[in-house]
Amino acid sequence: MASSKVESNNFHFMLTTTTTTTNNNNSFFSRWIASSRSSQRARSFQTYAYVGTDSSLIYRFALGPLASFLVRFCIPRWVAPNCITLIGLVIGLSSQIAILFTTCGNLSAVASEVAARDPSCAPPPFLFAYDAVALLAYQTLDNMDGKQARRTKTSSPLGLLLDHGCDALHASLGAIAASLVFQCTPWGMFAKFGATVLPFYMCTWEERHTGSFTLPIINGPTEGLIVLASLKALTAFVGPTWWTQPEPWLNNHEPRNVLVAISITSATITAIASVHRVYAEACKGSLATLVSRMADLIPMLVALAVPATYLSLLPADVQQGGVAHVPWAATTALAFAATGLCMCRLVSGLLLRHACADKPFAQTPVERAMEGGAMLSLASFVAIVLGASCIAGGDVSLAWTMGATPALSILVHLFFGCCVVGYIAMVRGIITEACDVLGVKLLRIPYDAKQE
Repeated sequence: MASSKVESNNFHFMLTTTTTTTNNNNSFFSRWIASSRSSQRARSFQTYAYVGTDSSLIYRFALGPLASFLVRFCIPRWVAPNCITLIGLVIGLSSQIAILFTTCGNLSAVASEVAARDPSCAPPPFLFAYDAVALLAYQTLDNMDGKQARRTKTSSPLGLLLDHGCDALHASLGAIAASLVFQCTPWGMFAKFGATVLPFYMCTWEERHTGSFTLPIINGPTEGLIVLASLKALTAFVGPTWWTQPEPWLNNHEPRNVLVAISITSATITAIASVHRVYAEACKGSLATLVSRMADLIPMLVALAVPATYLSLLPADVQQGGVAHVPWAATTALAFAATGLCMCRLVSGLLLRHACADKPFAQTPVERAMEGGAMLSLASFVAIVLGASCIAGGDVSLAWTMGATPALSILVHLFFGCCVVGYIAMVRGIITEACDVLGVKLLRIPYDAKQE
């Protein structure tokens, strides 16, 4: 999440509106915020005030001042903050996508023996360096957009939703790319992915129920991204196979496994802190209330079951030796990507309901329909795998050789397609309706805001 969005400020954005009904009142996509500007949801969205703090010393004394300097002396006042956000996303995703498509089709962990046999299967060293630079550029631009919004007095709930949505997309795809860079095993990839997306979702859940977002003195958006960029730069010098070699100074453990363990530990601490803050501040110490509010976490946990189910049903030799050398590696990457898109949708949904002052579990018809479609795809996905294994006499590995692989690939592609459609529908609907309700344009700022 953007560090610049969590300074000790209360950003208030209020617009004078009329009772005119939106142009898309009858549209399938116009139900995310409100059917009219005069509705309670619309009024809550217009007057939404974001509250947050970032206690990071690095951000306070280095990254924050750097972003302020760049905004003041390098960014014209007529540049919309959302343009800065989207430019940062494009830069961040460019390196991640490049890593995915430069593994010769092996879109999962590249095992050390495969890399040794065919070094071209690993991305070229300069790409790791570019990935590190792109990550830091994304972090810097993510810090700058909020400062540009305050400079031009154009802070709005739309900017917050766009910023958090871009952060969610960057984090989910970034977890997959990082797993490739650090040569994670299949289950290591799952652990790294879960340790990235689950804390992100839980922090959003925390903000949803407490009304504010607080980052500790050491946090992922600041220190975490700097460490990640440093490790990617290190990979450019030592090579990706270093992560698979036992190191004496690590008690003969492979660096990739140590990194996964650290990621899991950090994610667990973050999750516990989020639950404790919701329990203390939002639930007032009521365990029953906490349990009811944790129902918001169920969709994310179910979504994580997709890649977990997939990996658990892979043949034993694949689970032990990595999946880069099997023909369904691309399908494995799609399973993770689909889960990432689910997380992006769920994060946006939580933030939107928070901004609209909805009940904790309120959902629009579109949300219910798309989440239902995703869960239906998951049920079909599991059913066909179990069915194939039953035909093979309970031998899952034999089921793969009997044709389960094509069926699984089709189902994962269908699930991914469902997630893509749902995410695009959500983004299109939210942006269109938010612009209409707020009376703003996505990539333009009012003329008065451009004046010095």
